[in-house]
Amino acid sequence: MSRSAASRLIQSLKLTLGAIVQSAAHCCVFQTRFHLRKNRKRKRKNSRSTHPKQDPGVSSATSPPAGPEASERSLDTVRAEVSRLIASDKSKAAVELAKLTHRQIDSEASEVLLAEAYAARIRGMMAKGMGGEARALLDLVRSRHSAAADALDGLALDLAAQTGSFDELLLPLADPDLPAAERREIEDTVRCRATDLQALAECGALPPEHSLRRAAQAAWTALQAVASSPVEDGVFDLPEISRRSPLAPWKTLIRAIAHFHRNEDEMCMRYLLALDTDTPPARLVPVLQAMMSNTPLPEGHPPAEHLMKGVGGNHADLRRLLEKADHAIEREHFFGDDPRAMKPIRGAANACARLDAPIANRIRRHLWIRAFREGFSIQEVDRAFPMPVLRDSAFWSLMAQYHMLETDLYGGDPLAACAAWEEFASQAVHEGLFLQDSPESAVVYRLMLKLLRDIPDTEMDDLREEYSYEPPPHGKLYRGQPKHIVKGASAFRADQPSAAFFLYPEEVCARIETADPSPSFYREWFDWNRTHGSQKLAEQTMDRWSKAFPQDAEPLLHLMEAAEKRSAYKKALGYLAQAEAVDALNPKVRRACFRLHLGAFKRHFKQNKPHLAAKDLDSIEAIPSLDGQDRRAVEAALRTALCIVSGDSEGSDQFQKTAAGVLNDALTAEILCWGVAEHLGVPYKQLPKLGKPSKRLDKGVRAAAMARASALAKDVGLALPLPTGSAMKLRVDLRDHAAGVDTAHLQAFAEARIESENGEMAYYATRAGLLQEGPHLARFMLLRAQTIPRGHPWRRLQCLSAAVELGRSQRNLDVIDEAIDLLNEDPELKWMSDPHSKLKMDAQHLQHVLVHERTQKKAPGHDSYGGAQEKRYYPKCKCGECSEGRRYRPSVPIGPFGFDPFEWDGGEEEEDFGGPPDFADIMGNWDPFGGEMPEELEKELTGIIERSVNKGISFIEIEQALMKTVLEFLKEQGPPPFPESEAGGGKQGNLFDDIPF
Repeated sequence: MSRSAASRLIQSLKLTLGAIVQSAAHCCVFQTRFHLRKNRKRKRKNSRSTHPKQDPGVSSATSPPAGPEASERSLDTVRAEVSRLIASDKSKAAVELAKLTHRQIDSEASEVLLAEAYAARIRGMMAKGMGGEARALLDLVRSRHSAAADALDGLALDLAAQTGSFDELLLPLADPDLPAAERREIEDTVRCRATDLQALAECGALPPEHSLRRAAQAAWTALQAVASSPVEDGVFDLPEISRRSPLAPWKTLIRAIAHFHRNEDEMCMRYLLALDTDTPPARLVPVLQAMMSNTPLPEGHPPAEHLMKGVGGNHADLRRLLEKADHAIEREHFFGDDPRAMKPIRGAANACARLDAPIANRIRRHLWIRAFREGFSIQEVDRAFPMPVLRDSAFWSLMAQYHMLETDLYGGDPLAACAAWEEFASQAVHEGLFLQDSPESAVVYRLMLKLLRDIPDTEMDDLREEYSYEPPPHGKLYRGQPKHIVKGASAFRADQPSAAFFLYPEEVCARIETADPSPSFYREWFDWNRTHGSQKLAEQTMDRWSKAFPQDAEPLLHLMEAAEKRSAYKKALGYLAQAEAVDALNPKVRRACFRLHLGAFKRHFKQNKPHLAAKDLDSIEAIPSLDGQDRRAVEAALRTALCIVSGDSEGSDQFQKTAAGVLNDALTAEILCWGVAEHLGVPYKQLPKLGKPSKRLDKGVRAAAMARASALAKDVGLALPLPTGSAMKLRVDLRDHAAGVDTAHLQAFAEARIESENGEMAYYATRAGLLQEGPHLARFMLLRAQTIPRGHPWRRLQCLSAAVELGRSQRNLDVIDEAIDLLNEDPELKWMSDPHSKLKMDAQHLQHVLVHERTQKKAPGHDSYGGAQEKRYYPKCKCGECSEGRRYRPSVPIGPFGFDPFEWDGGEEEEDFGGPPDFADIMGNWDPFGGEMPEELEKELTGIIERSVNKGISFIEIEQALMKTVLEFLKEQGPPPFPESEAGGGKQGNLFDDIPF
């Protein structure tokens, strides 16, 4: 048989077998249907025979009612059963029961019940996403049961909103006269049911300029943008959607998605929690929460799981491979080019092929740089990757960040990071990301400058030398790269280390100045030169700043201050004139004007050039006064001093009277004129004579006048000395009669006295300030701490702590900072207040400190051993510190320099300041007994110490008593014998046996 005949036979057999099988199948189906029909008939016959007929008087939901009352009772029963079925999510059975009841009763109430059942059925279909089927069923119910059509109108609106058929729903909104209630109902439907923003934006029932259509179009555009990639803030502002708009939940969802893609989980969660639970956007809340927390959703949510997989992906295998590669790179026994390490690196690089190109390239860059950073060779790492990792701008940016990163094994390499940033800038310019010498490139250079500023000056030269020997291998990194990548490389290469401009901050600053000469850059450059360079370079930077920004007064003020420090007042006044022309209302300019002219006046005055000093005074008087008439009084005092050195006694008397008239106080004017002349260096014999004030002066007038004069002088930068012979009377006035003196004047007087190291007078001034309540208490308590000598450390610490506590309550941060600085400057106070928790003081202890400092009229003396007699507690205070201080008496002397003048050098052992001192504490290193004191002498000396300390005897007297007792004991016992030599055994022995050499 031929091959063709055989094939035809096989084909005929197949057709025959197919026909046989098909006919057999039809027979089987027919027999099956026949048997099913037969079984159903048998079952119906058996049911009729087993169930007796119902009594006509009994009503049921499935039998015809016997009368109106029975019909009503039956309908109520059916309604309850229908409600139960609907609540159990069995809407189909509820519809069947309602249909049977309506067929039996056929009333308006039964028809309404049927409509409610159909409505529940339609809602169930809508919940399952069967919008088309729900629409067909709704139309069918409306056509058959027109009487119940009104009950289905709301459902029709919901169905239209869900399926995107907005024409019927939104058509009434085109009528401007639509009642507010109907408009609100339609908007609520859109808010709670609308899921298709695009269909809502394209709804033809509303005009294109309608607010709802414009809002829907804006929301749809923003949703497409935020769902595809991270966006800027302006994209999701959506001003078209107000807070009351029915699309407000969509606006909240769009913002949440935007923050989600920007990895701002906190902001995303805030917007998700603000969504109403009855709106469609709220369905995404659990999905976004699960993606942020990286947790799976509960089972039974296939669409949500599909969305999570599409957004975040399922990268468990890739993550496992990356962890394996990272572990292989970090393992200590894997050295560079080890094939055991290359295999997991190659596996992770190949797994990235399943990802999108941007994400895959980003992971490959991280993996490549990670291996390169750990010492693997460039060639081996390149072979491990299926495709070359491009050395583009993104690569160099990541490389620079790795060099800036400090790890446990490697520290940051700022110079290598600068080189990588230079390559990034060159590649970015080549790729068109920004232009050469643009503000963007200036940002890169400023980052380099920041890296260089963190390098200590002592290490910079060494790093430059190392860099010249071993520069980064950037030339090798470009081998095998495409031509467009090699073309974008920077001028700096491994064979051209001289092109590394970033090794010198001055070169970097020059590039920044060319690219973006902003004031903030000049300010940074000025700070750099002032700290790392010289004053000359800093002034050159300010000069370039002023030329680049002639309308900026800040560089001119810096140049003016630099000239003022050099006493170049003429040049400083020139800069001041330029600054005044630029910004005449600047308060620094106005203050500097008076200060500079006053400095020039003082210089010419000391140089005995009265004619030039007079011109300076004329310039001072031409300046508008900042502080009212008080400044004129100071000018009159300066004129008085100038008249004195010029020999014009009448003029000096006249200007002194002028000052008295301005101040309306002759005594203050007299003290001011005398003090200004003394400060300017007028010879003592030519000083204006201080008149003897009448004894009938009111108490405290002298203190008030001196405090006011000190404040006036301090305001213009003059240190006013105390008048000769008035110290005693002034001390009495400040101590007993200065309660009403102005606190600002007292503060200036106390600060001047502290600067002149007259702590006693400042002590009385601070007491007068502490006696007055007000916001100045913190400052006066700080000044009080500065007036207390170092021999009273506990009291100084209490005053500083009280100043800090008062500063906290009065929100005076300057006082707090100054108090902490004083604490850190004093080693004794720093040791006593360690930890700094002792600076915290409760209200009761603070009140005791205030009361104590107010009641102490006598200034503490500069006794070197005051610390030994200092009681470290307040008598009426019940705080823990004071209670502890009552338990132990002070025993260790604190000298004026903050240490014990009789401190025993006991090695590294800690000294116990709690109990009474022992013999070694007082006698120092002198020990005639070789460390083994006789027991009876030790008891006697200990008793002497305890009795002396309890009586308050000074340490000098205790030392003398101990020395006397020891000498008497030695005299009675006789001199100790010399030790015998272990080698020679003679009487005298060898005196050098104990020496180890």
